[in-house]
Amino acid sequence: MDVEIDKLHLLALVGDDKQAVAEILDDFLGGGLSLLDEMELALSKADIDSFEGTLHQLKGASSMFGLKSVCQICVGLEAESFEGIEVSTLLELRDIFGKSYKLAKLLVVG
Repeated sequence: MDVEIDKLHLLALVGDDKQAVAEILDDFLGGGLSLLDEMELALSKADIDSFEGTLHQLKGASSMFGLKSVCQICVGLEAESFEGIEVSTLLELRDIFGKSYKLAKLLVVG
């Protein structure tokens, strides 16, 4: 899957302070990776409530930053039966998340 970002949405967040937004993106990276860890743990424990709550958080944060690819995967996971979700899908989500973050950071700080 190619990484897709809503560039206009992301750049509208930047305003005149690219450094501040870059720091927020760095915080988002750490938080997002933590959410992905929590999702993988919840999946391994078959904890559907924790998984769904964490997935919803990741979807919202990704949407806020215009990370369309990440948000689309999250929407797809929300529509899927919990029992049908595989670890490989979460690994793909982690990969797309990392690529999306790098592209967003590049667009913001150059």
